[in-house]
Amino acid sequence: MEEEDVKIVGEKDDPEVVASMMLQLNVNISICYRKLAKWEASREAANKALQFGPKNTKALFCSAIASFNLKDYYEADKKLQTLFEIEPNNHPAKKLKNEMKDYLQKSKQIEQNMYKQMFSREQDHKRKLQNRNLRWN
Repeated sequence: MEEEDVKIVGEKDDPEVVASMMLQLNVNISICYRKLAKWEASREAANKALQFGPKNTKALFCSAIASFNLKDYYEADKKLQTLFEIEPNNHPAKKLKNEMKDYLQKSKQIEQNMYKQMFSREQDHKRKLQNRNLRWN
């Protein structure tokens, strides 16, 4: 939202009312973008909402989901930690945290298996070369 957009509400309106409206507007925009799977736009709107209300749990959650889907796990975790400081028993946030943990564990396991395969192929290749050298000697 640009500064001109705020003027639509009215320059004489209470700044707290304007900030509250901007907060809700940006949270709703973030949710709409999330439903369209436009993660970058969703995160941008959620982060803009957080400028108006840094402790808004909906905005923190929207930002965390978008960051997770953008594979920015550090940022997603940071937003979830802030959310848990405000609302420790937030079930959707706990579910996202567990999904993120499971995903990262699976990714790590896949990566480890990939390295094992690479090194086992390298060892097999070395053995084959040694066997060829033995036959030629």
